[in-house]
Amino acid sequence: MKAIITDHGWGNIDPERAILEPIGAEVVEAQCRDEDQLIEACRDVDYVITTYAPLSAKVISTLQRCRVISRYGIGVDNIDLKAAREAGIPVCNVPDYCIDEVADHALALLLALTRKVVSGNQVVRDGKWGPPGTKGDVKVLREHSVGLIGFGRIGTAVAARLQAFKCPLFVHDPFVSDEVIEAGGAQSVSFDELLEQSDIVSLHCPSDDTTRGMMDADSLGKMRQGALLVNVSRGDLIVTEDLVGKLEQGHLNGAAVDVTSPEPLPAGHPLSRLENMVITSHYAAFSVTAIEELRRRATGAIANAICGEPLKSIVNGVESPRDIT
Repeated sequence: MKAIITDHGWGNIDPERAILEPIGAEVVEAQCRDEDQLIEACRDVDYVITTYAPLSAKVISTLQRCRVISRYGIGVDNIDLKAAREAGIPVCNVPDYCIDEVADHALALLLALTRKVVSGNQVVRDGKWGPPGTKGDVKVLREHSVGLIGFGRIGTAVAARLQAFKCPLFVHDPFVSDEVIEAGGAQSVSFDELLEQSDIVSLHCPSDDTTRGMMDADSLGKMRQGALLVNVSRGDLIVTEDLVGKLEQGHLNGAAVDVTSPEPLPAGHPLSRLENMVITSHYAAFSVTAIEELRRRATGAIANAICGEPLKSIVNGVESPRDIT
């Protein structure tokens, strides 16, 4: 019985081995980045734990022995859920880890924009002294209206933090009732209303067929003149070249993101050259506590399958491990 970790950012996989080897699983690791590497590495495995490796329909069709796929994380946009479902392979995630970490990071990026923290730091590094830009374009957060697109666990946590700043909050989430949004201290509005009424728009939704590319030239153009954009969700929610255009034209005053498309950004990419752009390298979810929990729970899904225990956090509707006998 073999389990593979297709890709990871850890120094070692000792915690995973400590969970799986005592119950009879051989644990192997790889750093697969494309379909061909995955097909070769996963040919004879019974269980898959993955981070960002592209588990496409083509790859899944070759997983003749695979019983369960578990993802290190919340989003599962790197896995073809339909193909896994048709193959009878359950896909599990870790839906409620790193909520505080990502919510904190979103607020940090938002404040970095409104308080001009990054450009202010650069002023001093350049041997100067004084506020960056003009004093007239710096406002306290309570003078900004903030629109949250997505009101799941992370969006709700961001709203709770923002209430302390006393700024007006708008939310668009077609899957959450008006009552829940209002109980969270925000006003439920349509997508277009949120863009038109918010000084700051912050993205907190998954990447899927309905949201991918949602922030394109048209949507960005509907945002207020001088508005700000924050993204800690998925890079492909934003059409990158359209964002670059709106920032260069001055329609948007700035943007701050932890995720990009493409990712990682190539050296010299136009997005990274813009002075009104703040970029962190997809580490919003990171903390010592969160990573320990993530690894334990993602590996625990495989342990449950091996031991015949019920699977948790299934995202593709397949309730039990595939029978390959």
